[in-house]
Amino acid sequence: NKSIKKVGGTYTAHNQEALKWVHSTLLETQMFIYELIVQPLTLAEKEQLYKYYRNAGIPFGVSPSSLPQNYQRFLFIF
Repeated sequence: NKSIKKVGGTYTAHNQEALKWVHSTLLETQMFIYELIVQPLTLAEKEQLYKYYRNAGIPFGVSPSSLPQNYQRFLFIF
């Protein structure tokens, strides 16, 4: 069990909302830095990267089905 007690409740590193937030932040940061240093990405490239990135979270406990289906929806939600 990888949870710890804290005042007012229990913290766990496996909180799905927190995992999705970290995963989404990493994606946004990756795109931002790439565009800053290399070149702007087209919407199609962002969509392709997002589709790949949805599966990249599996080893960390982020299910692709818990994330938006496409990049446009991702932008709307996050």
